Amino acid sequence: LCLLDKELGLTAGNTAGFEMLRRPTVFGSSVLYHIKELCEDMLSEAIDNRRLQSGSVVLKTDGGKLHADLLYHPGGRDRKNGAFFITMEPVDGEQAVADYKFKFTKREADIIDGIVQGKNNAQLAEALQLSENTIKTHIQNIYRKAGAGNRTELAYILMMNKQDVNK
Repeated sequence: LCLLDKELGLTAGNTAGFEMLRRPTVFGSSVLYHIKELCEDMLSEAIDNRRLQSGSVVLKTDGGKLHADLLYHPGGRDRKNGAFFITMEPVDGEQAVADYKFKFTKREADIIDGIVQGKNNAQLAEALQLSENTIKTHIQNIYRKAGAGNRTELAYILMMNKQDVNK
């Protein structure tokens, strides 16, 4: 997941998204370069039509094919705050697992198990005999490793990668 502003500057994203944007394509340029080209085309159409625009592309990279969906939102009434929302995923599911093998510690894996069971931080702390602050620190490390921003995103990323967190 990545976010580009109206001037095509990269403003936000998760770790997996940033890594995908850096990948070289078979043409020798980065995925980001090709995404920006598509964004420029969408931007001209959005300005002409004054509405949401979306697009999709499949790029061949050195690690296999990458599918990207783009959505341009023109912003408020003044149209100065437009942004592109980009989601990317490898086309080959096996490649996704190979590219995004997370290296979780045993403690992080235990916390992920608790999160999947729906436990809150206090319940995790009690079950694992840790302080809530320690749980929060572990969760932040888990989010960083997985490229997630919250529990829902973490669950989605792990589900999509069919990842065994104990590896």
